[in-house]
Amino acid sequence: MSKPELPTVDVRPGQRVRVRHRVRIGSSAQWELTVEGVVERVEDMPTGLHTDRVPEDDIWVKTLLIRKDDGELSRVTVDQFSDITVVEQGPSAD
Repeated sequence: MSKPELPTVDVRPGQRVRVRHRVRIGSSAQWELTVEGVVERVEDMPTGLHTDRVPEDDIWVKTLLIRKDDGELSRVTVDQFSDITVVEQGPSAD
């Protein structure tokens, strides 16, 4: 079995993004979710799949911390089912 191709995470804090993500439920169902907002942080986070044997065996995932327009923070784990689009911001209303 080949390793899944992960999307390139080429976003920076301060950029507005839209992330479309498919979540599998069971063996056949799936949800498609969309999160849009401003990137607060791009991080590599450890999963719970760590071992005490060899640190190189630990599993890490790329995550985006996104502040949505209503102020809510959402953390999105990027995987092969993620589609990340940088959204152009219009002029501010100031």
